[in-house]
Amino acid sequence: MQETHPQTDSKQAKTTYTKKTVIVKTHQVIWYICLVIEVILIFRTLFKLLGANVESLFVSFIYGVSDVFAYPFLKMFDSSIVNKTEFEWSIYVAMLVYIIAAWIIVSLIKIAKPESRQELDEKL
Repeated sequence: MQETHPQTDSKQAKTTYTKKTVIVKTHQVIWYICLVIEVILIFRTLFKLLGANVESLFVSFIYGVSDVFAYPFLKMFDSSIVNKTEFEWSIYVAMLVYIIAAWIIVSLIKIAKPESRQELDEKL
């Protein structure tokens, strides 16, 4: 039978807890950033659909910020334009790609999550 040292186990448990806390916070930050990008792209889509005035400071601001995230996708599909309403199909692709990218990054970080002996025993 193997002897356990309470002090060593306590240090290891504290280290594992700290690492898990960092990983959970990192997940939250990644999903928060993804949410902000999605909301900006949703505003862009709504403004384009409703034919918002580009001279408005808020509309101009949203277009400027969203251009950074939309740029890689903008020429992927032609926009549908009727009257002053514009439907950018490529923005929906961008939104999907950003969600998938966030999910992949979070999944990769989960791989690095330290596991306690109890978690390992449960899996085996």
